[in-house]
Amino acid sequence: MAASIGKSCTRTILVHFAHEHTDFRIPELQSILGLFHIEATVPKECLKEAHIKCKESFKYQVTSFNKKLNKERKLQIIEDLPHETLAFEGPVDLKNPQHEYHIIEDYGSLLGQPTEAPQQVYFAKWIADGQREKINEFHLQKRHFIANTSMDAGLSMVMSNLGQVQSGTLIFDPFVGSGSLLVSAAAQGAFVMARPSRANVKQRSDDESVRANLRQYGLESHYIDILVADSSRVNMWREQPLFHSIITDPPYGIREGAKRIEKSEKHIAQRTEYHLSDIFMDLLNFAARYLTLNGRLEGMSDAELHVDHFQESTFRDMYFKESNL
Repeated sequence: MAASIGKSCTRTILVHFAHEHTDFRIPELQSILGLFHIEATVPKECLKEAHIKCKESFKYQVTSFNKKLNKERKLQIIEDLPHETLAFEGPVDLKNPQHEYHIIEDYGSLLGQPTEAPQQVYFAKWIADGQREKINEFHLQKRHFIANTSMDAGLSMVMSNLGQVQSGTLIFDPFVGSGSLLVSAAAQGAFVMARPSRANVKQRSDDESVRANLRQYGLESHYIDILVADSSRVNMWREQPLFHSIITDPPYGIREGAKRIEKSEKHIAQRTEYHLSDIFMDLLNFAARYLTLNGRLEGMSDAELHVDHFQESTFRDMYFKESNL
């Protein structure tokens, strides 16, 4: 990733992702860059950067992917570095260095056996640690209240990043279940509201609710409310920008089939099938009315969308024609 520093120079950064959801990595990175107003290009191939000399202390750290290296091998890798070319002028400090440099050896995909020799070797300067410990902190196995299709902690955090969630924003989930997405959004400082995916939702006990899940992590102050209503009714709200992001995992499939309420000829409310195409059309209608300027709509689906055959202008014309906006 090349980030602009000035008119005549660029900086190249190696990003090591802490999750395995490969399809989300580039969109997530682009969303985070946009959130902090960082102008950068994200190339498909890695780039190299020359080291800038300094007289401050440093140390080397050897890590590997898909293969465990013993101490002897790590020491050999450090000794084989082109020290004359690097020409570091500062002293070595193994305990508290001012700069830390990593040699990362890639031994292939986790799906196969490690290769004999590394496929790629990266030399990079450490900038900051990630927050992979958050995945364990919010793991579903440690949560009081979960449902059949509760989203795992890692993917929930990815969706929060894609939605550019930040402190003080208002986030809405129109198909909330056990509140996994709300927990991740609240952990990033946002205030959260939701509407259950089922009209007949019931609280099993005091410690098994969306609010209790937020309370478990000390995030109850970020809880606004849960509104029990039919998600297909978009006209029940005052029409004005309300939410900075709408992040949701709509019900689909066998385990979580969706229903909506419709009136029959005798004006008796009945529950009918709520098809996935109708769900997404209602989501677009809702987002068009209630997202703030530059707000984001993030939704999950098990259907694969072939973007190569997707024309934005054609879809936009179809959407505004059918939604009567």
